[in-house]
Amino acid sequence: FLQLFAGQYAPFFWFYIIGGMVIPGLIILFPQTRTFAGVVVAALLAVSGMWVERFIIVVAGLRVPLMPYEPASYFPTWVEWSVMAGAFAMFALVIALVSKLVPVVSIWEVAEQYEERETETRLQVEQEIMRFADRLVACNPLEKRQMVKLYGADPNKIEVIPCGVDLRLFHPLPKSWARWALGLNGAKLVLYVGRIEPEKGIDLLLQAIALMGARPEVELLVVGGDEADGEEMVRLRQLSRELGIAPRARFQSAVDQALLPLYYGSADVLVLPSRYETFGLVAAEALACGTPVIASRVGAMDNLILPGRTGFLMEETSSDHLAHLLHRLLVEGALPPQPQALCRSMVAGLDWPRVAEKIVAEYSRLLKPPLADADEALV
Repeated sequence: FLQLFAGQYAPFFWFYIIGGMVIPGLIILFPQTRTFAGVVVAALLAVSGMWVERFIIVVAGLRVPLMPYEPASYFPTWVEWSVMAGAFAMFALVIALVSKLVPVVSIWEVAEQYEERETETRLQVEQEIMRFADRLVACNPLEKRQMVKLYGADPNKIEVIPCGVDLRLFHPLPKSWARWALGLNGAKLVLYVGRIEPEKGIDLLLQAIALMGARPEVELLVVGGDEADGEEMVRLRQLSRELGIAPRARFQSAVDQALLPLYYGSADVLVLPSRYETFGLVAAEALACGTPVIASRVGAMDNLILPGRTGFLMEETSSDHLAHLLHRLLVEGALPPQPQALCRSMVAGLDWPRVAEKIVAEYSRLLKPPLADADEALV
């Protein structure tokens, strides 16, 4: 056994320990060396170390006990432990090598406020993923800025690709027909669609409806929620009763996506008073149906809404300000007449085929041979 450390087999033993295990482990441990070339070197060293280990076992005359397994007396030899450790090391190196050979594209959403962020462990893992991924996809320019600011991501490997909308499903419908299909009356209809959560700001919408009073006759339809939203739903229903608008505030559980165009087509305005949004896909769907949108200045709203033409952006998250914007749109008629075509034009670039082409282009860019760009530049 001592010959392995200082005898004639010592060079092989130390190469196995240092070259086959320590150096590959350090290469994989540090992001600066965990490049494609670094992983290849680590894999070659580990494979060489495994072969040298076999040479040591055979030439030194060491053998694994061939006796039957006896739990009370048997204890693995150092050879068995080293073989086991080498196997795990090889497995880790193979995983790392494959992960570098196969390009990684990661699509992200980032919390905007501290209370919306996750645990420190998750943040550390997300930061490591952002360093490791070959390309990153953000849903809007704000997301890209947050990824750089909060995670230290490389802005050069971040591509902004918006969420997609099925423009064949979401399209303008005659309002009278849509309301007839849903059994709605002729009152002004304010619509909310989405999850029932505190950060969605539905309480602000209820308060704004109350501030508008009984004239004009305005009804609110909240679409969304399931059993998991029970506590927040109970709170909102109670708030509607306290505000005296319960007869004009209707809560509808989540509906099939195929029916959503009827709801968008019935509404005079969609309102999203969210305190936080990653993108705001509901707003894009409503615009595709030709319905104006009032929304908080979060997510991609700056890119979706033309203030005074396709809706309004809330400059402050308050019920007073929201009530003012609702009054401008529903009573003063502040938007141009027949805004359906303009609303739909705002999301023309979000059609799913176009978004899919951009995603495919990102993968194609990674799969292109490294020398291809240089060859194109020379041409």
